[in-house]
Amino acid sequence: MDLLKILEVAGWVIGLVVSIYGFVKFIDYRVGTVIQGPHFLKELSASLRPYAIFDEKETILVDRGAMAFIESIEVRMDTANKLPTKILVHPKLHLDQAPVLIPLDTDMSIVKESRGKKFDWVYDIEYVGYNEREQRKYSIEVIK
Repeated sequence: MDLLKILEVAGWVIGLVVSIYGFVKFIDYRVGTVIQGPHFLKELSASLRPYAIFDEKETILVDRGAMAFIESIEVRMDTANKLPTKILVHPKLHLDQAPVLIPLDTDMSIVKESRGKKFDWVYDIEYVGYNEREQRKYSIEVIK
């Protein structure tokens, strides 16, 4: 082989390696921008662990996909102590597992869930100790 032919083959090999490297870097960049985007992360978290945060006034403060499964949330108050004593969750469809209800405040309470009418879940809240506050918040996570 003469030197010109060797240089031509080396040029093709180097060009091919550079092209493949550039293509891989381009794909990495595109995937990285999509994965790190807020729209993708929001959709991913809503499909993996759908949850919502609401208060005792039945206001939905944060929805990360749970309200796609829940039609409404009803909070019943004890008028004497001004504490939520019962929370009714009205799902849009049958849920095999009770959604996980977690009080987000520092109150010491026991939450017991049971089935209600139709698809409803009923949470009875018994307070062991509590602090006076204007608003109590709860998180509810739908188990699929």
